[in-house]
Amino acid sequence: MPVAVAIAMTMTFGWMLGPGCPHRGDGASRDKTQWDRVATKKKYFLAVVSPWDKGVVNPLGDAIKAVPAHRRGAAIDLGTGIGNGVPMLARGFGRVVAIDYAPKMVAAARKRHGHFPNVTFAVADMRKLARYRNRFDVAVAVNSVLLPSSRDVTRMLQEAFHTLKPGGTLFGVFPSLESEAYIAMLTFEREHRNLNNEQRAWARTERIIDSGRIDFIRGTVGRSAVQQKFYFRFELIRRLRLAGFRDIQVGKVVYPWRLLDDPQARAFRGNPGFWDWFVSARRPAAAKTSPTPYQYPKRPDQRALISAP
Repeated sequence: MPVAVAIAMTMTFGWMLGPGCPHRGDGASRDKTQWDRVATKKKYFLAVVSPWDKGVVNPLGDAIKAVPAHRRGAAIDLGTGIGNGVPMLARGFGRVVAIDYAPKMVAAARKRHGHFPNVTFAVADMRKLARYRNRFDVAVAVNSVLLPSSRDVTRMLQEAFHTLKPGGTLFGVFPSLESEAYIAMLTFEREHRNLNNEQRAWARTERIIDSGRIDFIRGTVGRSAVQQKFYFRFELIRRLRLAGFRDIQVGKVVYPWRLLDDPQARAFRGNPGFWDWFVSARRPAAAKTSPTPYQYPKRPDQRALISAP
């Protein structure tokens, strides 16, 4: 489920517009209620800057089409939201399970796409997927690994790993911290041109992007209860490797500037768009490469963890 909460300026994919909108935080029941508030197609696309929006360059569709025939038995949609990815998966795989932890989101997805006979919808927490282990050729997670807790991120990635059969593939979309810095840079350049004063331009940039909500150490964006996890590229590769994945490829989901919640964003339109990370990662065929669930390897191969694939 794509999501994030925009406090001042919507700057990233899956961001929610305005305080009080849904977010992924540690209070699971609270988050379910907030997500349930936008569990209709109209409310969802008004609230969320989504990888499914028109004009977004999203590699996921091509990646699904490229899955070989012998790997098209079963797929799981981890964090399905209102089911935007369900039709693509239903047409490409023999069996699909679409899960989300917000009951009304699942109900909305079922209402929209329940006519697909090969799709099952379920309420489930991505941190607790034991019943789905070793069952799927492909797992899809579109901006659903967003809890700010490092421990929760570890659990979610390891659980995603274990839903796959050996040799299965994860296709994921993850918010990018580098993109936050990119937009901040473009904002400063715009303000510097307008003001012709560096100090004033920096001060105005910090106000516009609400720089205090970005924590580059923890990799979170937001304030207090509305923090969500964003990723450096190197961090995402490392976390996926620690979860057991290999053959990791990292690309981008690129968003048009018209989706940025900034009236002056038209000044950015000559530049490449802002982005999420798009990831393809494989569970090795040899089961022995999998780490113990919820634990980091005691002495990981540091050279392997900082390179991709």
